[in-house]
Amino acid sequence: MNKLNLKTGDKIDFMMKDGEVLLVPVSKQVSDVFGILSRDGQKAVTVEEMNEGIKERVKNLNS
Repeated sequence: MNKLNLKTGDKIDFMMKDGEVLLVPVSKQVSDVFGILSRDGQKAVTVEEMNEGIKERVKNLNS
């Protein structure tokens, strides 16, 4: 049985926790991380709106 659900080519990381070494899968599928950036009351934005916001932020940092 493959309890970590690892496949050939998947990436793993080793972490120390409470004196133990943990083997942690790094590869994630989109469905595993979908929605993790949302916050209650936060408005959804389009990719175009995100790009515009990034451009404005970079412009402000460089001025």
